[in-house]
Amino acid sequence: MKRYFIYNPIAGSGKKEEIFKKSFNELQNKTSDEIILYNTTGVGDATRFCKEVLKNNQDELIAFYACGGDGTTNEVVNGIAEADNAILGIVPTGSCNDFLKNYPDFDFMNLESQINGDYVNIDLLKVDDYYCLNLCNIGFDAKVNYDQIQLRSKYKNVKKAYNKAIIKNVLHKTTDKVKVKVDGQLIYDSKALLMAFGNGEHYGGSFQPFSNTKLDDGIIDIMIVKNVSILKFISIIGKYKIGQVYNNPKYQKIVTFAKGKVVEIESDKDLTVCLDGETIFKKELKLINLEKKIKFILPKNK
Repeated sequence: MKRYFIYNPIAGSGKKEEIFKKSFNELQNKTSDEIILYNTTGVGDATRFCKEVLKNNQDELIAFYACGGDGTTNEVVNGIAEADNAILGIVPTGSCNDFLKNYPDFDFMNLESQINGDYVNIDLLKVDDYYCLNLCNIGFDAKVNYDQIQLRSKYKNVKKAYNKAIIKNVLHKTTDKVKVKVDGQLIYDSKALLMAFGNGEHYGGSFQPFSNTKLDDGIIDIMIVKNVSILKFISIIGKYKIGQVYNNPKYQKIVTFAKGKVVEIESDKDLTVCLDGETIFKKELKLINLEKKIKFILPKNK
């Protein structure tokens, strides 16, 4: 089998580069598979490269390992999503790998365990022409994420950029007037502070808004925080962060919950949409759960 390790050299500021390169060099003596290292050159390059490889190798199963953070994984996923002969692996060399928190018992940095592991079939979210492996969020937290990326060059520090972005969005709170349909049924027609649509449970580095979700059930978990004040949201954010708000009747006055296979969203203005940490802007979008679409490698536990 051909195994491509798609390495993002700037993910995580290169802190894990030495460990990764050493493990990769050692791996060549531990497998008869053809292993290829590809260093990405910029935004979108991983997607382009994966599509090119698959176009030229349509009759064999190929493994692609996203070596970086969630952004690198998102690019690789968007490169392989439409192919049936691709397998996804993830090596967490980036600063944030939220998706892997769904699998806390596996050592994804062990490359030998990676190539000796087997794959499971998991769901994938299709968001218009994009693909999302973990979680799609819209509104307040998506705006914070977008703003902190814009502020990084100014503050040269991710944590400081995040803090400034949070302050900005707290002081200048905005909401989105939206209509949300789930499997054809209108479930929400009002202003919303934020919305989250989950395949996985984790996002934003330390947030786990959903609990007891499954990655292979064909279902999108949905949570909409209504047009509440920032102070009201802050009062529940501790519970929201650890999954204790989701599906909790105690919070039904301020949060709408739902589950479904297809979600349609309409707004009269561009929404800030975050897909596994990557930002797009759309007035209308459609989310579809593609059940068990992705073959995902789980390292072999020793």
